[in-house]
Order: sequence, then C-alpha cells, then structure tokens
Amino acid sequence: MRLEKMPIRLKCDNGCCENFAEFQVVRKGTPASARLRLCRNCLKELSRLYEESVKTEAQNVGTNLGNGD
Repeated sequence: MRLEKMPIRLKCDNGCCENFAEFQVVRKGTPASARLRLCRNCLKELSRLYEESVKTEAQNVGTNLGNGD
C-alpha cells in the first residue's frame, strides 16, 4: 500500500467534505475507481485520530479494558 499525489481533480471521499482530494491510497489489485482519495485536511485528521488511538491502546495494555472482566 502506498500514498500518492492525485494526478487529477476529484472530490475527497470523506463524507460531506467539499475539498478536492490531494492524495490517494493505492493498493495492488485495487482498481483506480475504488482507491481512497483524501484532501490534505482529512488525511491530517485521519492521521491524528490514528496516533491518538495507538496511544490509548498502548496505555491500555494489560488492563483488560473492553473484554467484560
């Protein structure tokens, strides 16, 4: 999987975002029509959310949170 700059102008795939996508996620075997295309703002927010979830996950290691115990 890799992140590429968009070669053409298309809308961002993130919900109600009205921006044009600047980046696309390219995976082997995925047709061009099915690539995830995101604007800079949505990509930054997605990255921030990922980093936040990784931090939370690391803090919860060994605490048995979420398994009903």
